[in-house]
Amino acid sequence: ELTWDRVAARTITSSTGKNDGTLFASGPIWTLFARYKNESRFTPYVGLGAAFYNRTRVSKGRWHYGFSGDEAEQEYVAWRQAGSPSWPNDGYNRTFNLDDATGFVATFGSAIKIGGHWEADLYGRYTDVVLDNEYTLSYYGNVFRSESHEFDISNMAYGIGIKYVFGA
Repeated sequence: ELTWDRVAARTITSSTGKNDGTLFASGPIWTLFARYKNESRFTPYVGLGAAFYNRTRVSKGRWHYGFSGDEAEQEYVAWRQAGSPSWPNDGYNRTFNLDDATGFVATFGSAIKIGGHWEADLYGRYTDVVLDNEYTLSYYGNVFRSESHEFDISNMAYGIGIKYVFGA
């Protein structure tokens, strides 16, 4: 199976609890499945595969452009309403630079015959992925501080679907 996955997570500063932007990662997942055919209504299956997140980024909001403090949100909104002029806050920027990542995927589930050609599908999918991140601080594009971190975006997803099976 080939699917397209997208993960989004809010980044939170541990010291202040404030949002540093939203992390987005997306890309294809390849999975090889094994199904247990039997005479019952249920066809259980398992799958193993890999996720290839090749579109990773963190949104660039007030945090990226250096707005901070109690009035940060209001100052950011005013800056945006003024047309987002170049280099707010003396050109100070905070940036997350995420690398692409590959991870492990395990899926389990069951197709359930409803009637005729119709089936329900219940599944769970565990994705194990860690993104490497270079965090930089800069003035007018000149980096003066850089640190490396990881974002663990591993997750468990559950789903339910209805499908029509041709030739059943």
